[in-house]
Amino acid sequence: MTDQMQQVIDEIMKAFKFVKTQRVMEFLNWTWGLENPFIPTVSDLRQTARRLLTEAANGDVGHDHQTGGFRAFKTMSTEEGNEGMHLDLEFTLESYSYNEEWLKDEVGVKSTGGVYEG
Repeated sequence: MTDQMQQVIDEIMKAFKFVKTQRVMEFLNWTWGLENPFIPTVSDLRQTARRLLTEAANGDVGHDHQTGGFRAFKTMSTEEGNEGMHLDLEFTLESYSYNEEWLKDEVGVKSTGGVYEG
């Protein structure tokens, strides 16, 4: 890993709201572990986040590294003024994905301006 990439990871680790994340997990009784579930500490969160960021930084562009609500990933941008590699860390409480093409294929319907007809 380059020194620049290590600096990016350090900056993310400094800016990310680990205490807030831990409080939400505690409030929701969100546990890690199957055999001996536990609510992670801020230290647990920081250690996991750093590991995921390091894996993402060393891995291929477009591959997610995730566990326990965290997602770390590396992307490349060619957008003018924002060119280069980007490293991201997210903590997600909930997500939803909808793919209209998949739905049409799966249930055999066609789309008519947002209204589906079979």
